[in-house]
Amino acid sequence: MFRLLMLVSVPAVLGVLFGLAAATTVEEKGFREMVTETSSIVHGTVVSSSSRWTENRSLIVTDIRIRVHEVLKGESVPEVVVTQPGGKVGGVRVDADGAVGFRDGGEAVLFLDRSSQGHTYVVGLFQGRFDVVTDKRGNKLVRGMTPENVNVLRSSGPGDPAGTLGLGASGTVRLDSFLGGVREMVRDAVKDGGR
Repeated sequence: MFRLLMLVSVPAVLGVLFGLAAATTVEEKGFREMVTETSSIVHGTVVSSSSRWTENRSLIVTDIRIRVHEVLKGESVPEVVVTQPGGKVGGVRVDADGAVGFRDGGEAVLFLDRSSQGHTYVVGLFQGRFDVVTDKRGNKLVRGMTPENVNVLRSSGPGDPAGTLGLGASGTVRLDSFLGGVREMVRDAVKDGGR
């Protein structure tokens, strides 16, 4: 019964913590929009993660420590802590659709912003996360996230999901090409008056 009550409260708390409309529905973010509107973009590796109750004990969240290899946008920092909804504390587990778990040692490029409460979060839950994987030949590739049980509200205007940087049918692109494309978009956004 407690688990059910916690899951029912997740959408309301997510709206307060992370500015989301619901736990299982997210608004589509265009890639250029994410580059322009996020406060930081980092490439890094997960060092550790730990779950905890929020200050008012209304939700369990997970804090993920990430060692930063490169800051593509924002303040230069050696490490960042990303907070996302869901996790397990004691015998209580809260799952939030769209908030895909991180694993220690996992490498990713993350589009980040800060909530009004000061928590750093991945923009659009999974949309601002691009995992780095290694293929059979040892090439580092980037792939976007596609979690189950998530509805994406498509915008009526022209979209530019990550296909902008070559994430085509295979869903992957070389890491160096991806990072180069992001750097170029950040430079263009700054020239055009973006943040």
